[in-house]
Amino acid sequence: MSGYKNYSMSNNAIAAYENGERPLSKWTKSEILDGIAEIDEEKAEICNKLTLSELKSRFLRYSSWHHTSEYYNCTDFYEIDSNAVDEISAEKIIEIITNRPKKERKSKLEPKNPLYITAIVRYIEWEGTRKHPKAVNKQDIVFYREGDKMIKCPKSQNWQKRLSSLSIVFKVEQKTKYATAEAIQKRYENQNTKR
Repeated sequence: MSGYKNYSMSNNAIAAYENGERPLSKWTKSEILDGIAEIDEEKAEICNKLTLSELKSRFLRYSSWHHTSEYYNCTDFYEIDSNAVDEISAEKIIEIITNRPKKERKSKLEPKNPLYITAIVRYIEWEGTRKHPKAVNKQDIVFYREGDKMIKCPKSQNWQKRLSSLSIVFKVEQKTKYATAEAIQKRYENQNTKR
């Protein structure tokens, strides 16, 4: 039954879908629970409390591979593992549920206030023409909040830069507001004169 249908998947892959097989990413929680229920309805009720990833890892097994997509990708297909359903006990399922790592809940009463950071940064900026580029070292004073990934550099041609691409020379962290550019410049100069 080889061949392809509408450039989406091989005829063998279509037959596998009809036999209850599918790629791992296509399995839903309800489909896995339905498959378990066909073997043991009581276990399916208890398994309803398991997460999708727990269900996939415990009750699916590799069955075959088939070509999918117009690029003839080889895709692994999975089916319900009836032996796994038969062998697992209700006690084991309950043990899995109770031994899950607890999720940390963020307290609504104590929201975390981000730090306000004023920093002196250095970076390289390319100037000139494409044919004759020139690397120029620049230094700037920037303001950002803890957790920001992109920050504004007033002296930059691009204006916005990725924080990870900058060298932080000196910084001041405050809980409520940014330090002024003059204040950070004075602190930086005082620090250098003490050395």
